[in-house]
This record gives sequence, structure tokens and C-alpha cells, in this order.
Amino acid sequence: MLLNGNEGNGNGENNINNILLSHPDSVPDPVKTIPWKRSKGKRQRTSMPYRLANADLIKQAKTLALLIEGDEGNLGAYIALIKQHQPRILRAAVIATLLRKHWPEGKGVLMKPGGYYTRRVQQFQHVIPEPILSLLRTYEQASYEEIDTAMSTQAYEQAPSQESGTHARQGAIRPERGAPMNKATAEALALRITQEDSYVQVRDVCKEEGIYAVKVYIAPLEHLFASVEDWEHYHDQMQLLEQEESA
Repeated sequence: MLLNGNEGNGNGENNINNILLSHPDSVPDPVKTIPWKRSKGKRQRTSMPYRLANADLIKQAKTLALLIEGDEGNLGAYIALIKQHQPRILRAAVIATLLRKHWPEGKGVLMKPGGYYTRRVQQFQHVIPEPILSLLRTYEQASYEEIDTAMSTQAYEQAPSQESGTHARQGAIRPERGAPMNKATAEALALRITQEDSYVQVRDVCKEEGIYAVKVYIAPLEHLFASVEDWEHYHDQMQLLEQEESA
């Protein structure tokens, strides 16, 4: 389940009211920003700025709810996520969830997308894995709908052969951590990768300026691992994405 957003009457209405009223710091200061009017000799303040702020928040939450779960049943929980986390964290979690959706890699249909998304948000508060960071840069200016459409189209086009991929790394081959590899080490790493993760497709071992790297395809991107440590770091981070998926 998504946090506590599904508690109440089940349609999200009570949750919306409770969450909005319990987080007054997210809306304008009524004393400083809300205009006053007189009614029957008494000053009363209008609620328009509240309605505007809440309407925008609810609109964002509806977009997330429909994208992740296909309905608005857990709308209150998405409002809570938006209020509690940075937009960059929310976007990274969207990308991770869509990646799992469009490239299940033998794991089957994602049965609890809301829970998966929430755990990614919680995880990414501490660190966003490099594979997701790469996609985050790629889709930095895209809307959630555009990201979903792009990933869906790419998954469909690559399904038959998976012969093409977007290069995640540009320029000269350089290890980000650890020492550069010679040919023997690179070939050994290529074999190790196939043994440690059957969903990573090893393309070949390449060489540039005397530095060897293993080129692999990990949907929807092509990657180069120029050191053993680079692969180990990547693999460890990908394992984090798989934790608690069935919870």
C-alpha cells in the first residue's frame, strides 16, 4: 500500500481533506497573503488562495495516481508524497516504476505499482542509483506522460531484436571507480556479468586508447563498464531496486 493513503472511505476524499489540513505549511500564510472582506460588519478572509493551492496539488496527485495505478483510489497518499518529497525524487521514482513496468525482464506484471513507487521514493531520499540518474537526465524536461509514451514505444520497438540502445556514456572510455582493465580482465568480467545477471545482455568487449570495457545492453540503455568496480557498483544499486517488490 502507498503509505497510509488508502485509509478511510476508500475513495480518497477523506484522505485529501485530512492531509491538506494537517500540513498548513504547504499553503500560503493566511494572515499575510489572503485578502480580507467585510460581511455584516465583520472582517472575513476569502479562501481563494487555499483553493488555488489545493487545486494544483490535487491535479499533480491525480496525474501521478493515474500514471502509476490507473485510477484515483489512493489519491490522498499521492498528495502526501508530493507534499513530503522533492520533485526530483518523485520524478526519479516515476522513471524507476515505468522502467519496471515496460521492461519486466521475466519478473511478470508489476502487481503492486503503488507500493513499488512508494518504496522507490523512500529509497531515493538517500541515494538515486546511477542507472536511474542517467534516465533522469534523459527525461529531465519531459512530462510524465511523455516519459511513459517514450518508454512504451522504445520497449515495443526493441522487443524483437534489442539491437539498439541509447548510449548512456559519451566520449572516451574511463572507469569511474577502480583501475582500468586489460583484455583478459575485461573478458573475465563479461563472463561474470552474464552469470550474475541474466537480464543484462553482453554485447562485446571494446577497446579505446588502450582501455578495455564491456559493452552491455540493459533496457532501455546501452552501458560501458570500464572496470570491475564499475560493474559491482552498478549491480549493487540495481539489486536495491528489486528489494521488497513483492511486499
